[in-house]
Amino acid sequence: MFSIETDTESRNLFEYLYIVYRATASRDAFDDPLVSRAVDGFVDQCLLSVWRSFDGQKSQVFPDKYMVAAINDPDGEEDRDLAAKAREWHGRYLAILSRLGIK
Repeated sequence: MFSIETDTESRNLFEYLYIVYRATASRDAFDDPLVSRAVDGFVDQCLLSVWRSFDGQKSQVFPDKYMVAAINDPDGEEDRDLAAKAREWHGRYLAILSRLGIK
């Protein structure tokens, strides 16, 4: 099951507005090719963070840990291309949040 969720009380920027996909019966659902293609599509759009959830546990799929670090500190990122992508993603994300009146 896929949904778009918000958590404006979160201290985690990536949880203000995000896509989450949940396995309801088994973690094996994450390995389904249709689920993988759907997740890849959300990641390719590069608009919102993507999380997966099963049995009360949630983990971030996108952005990955390197992009998260660059988004949180683009000036400290040695990889200039990654820093530029991080700034671009952050700007788009904040614009989306603003248009929706979220933060």
